[in-house]
Amino acid sequence: MNIFEAFEVAAEIRAIGEQLRAEQPDQQAVDDTLEGLAWPLDEKLESLAKLRRMLAGARDAKLERAENLCEQAARDDAAIERVEHLIQALLQTSGRDRAHTGLFSIALYRKPAVAAIDDPDHIPQIYLRSPPLPPPVPDKKAILVALRAGEKVPGAHLEEGVRLSIK
Repeated sequence: MNIFEAFEVAAEIRAIGEQLRAEQPDQQAVDDTLEGLAWPLDEKLESLAKLRRMLAGARDAKLERAENLCEQAARDDAAIERVEHLIQALLQTSGRDRAHTGLFSIALYRKPAVAAIDDPDHIPQIYLRSPPLPPPVPDKKAILVALRAGEKVPGAHLEEGVRLSIK
């Protein structure tokens, strides 16, 4: 394959990648594009495996960026809380409950009383409530064992498939 063919192949693979990235990919367009590629099967498979690796790398990078942004947002939340405590302390130290600036009206308000629990183990039974039990869920392992043993399980069936491995 010469350099021009390689660029053409790369463009075709990128086009397939963009089609697959669509929220609702047009499977027929993808199939037609793959069918139109006049390369041997192994080259198609290798190119698609490369595309998969590229997409996985892009996904991982996005997830890492999202994680970093969440960490930064958490640090911003902590800083906001520290600033609010500082504002509250300054108002209380000055003996004021209100301040008006050119941009803001700042005020301290009393919060309504709430019950603070010091030790839940010492709370009398009359003041305890029990959350509702979760609904039962199917035991897939037990169902699988039964189906493999030839038993019929209403509402379930044995399903087998294939798994792709790319190393």
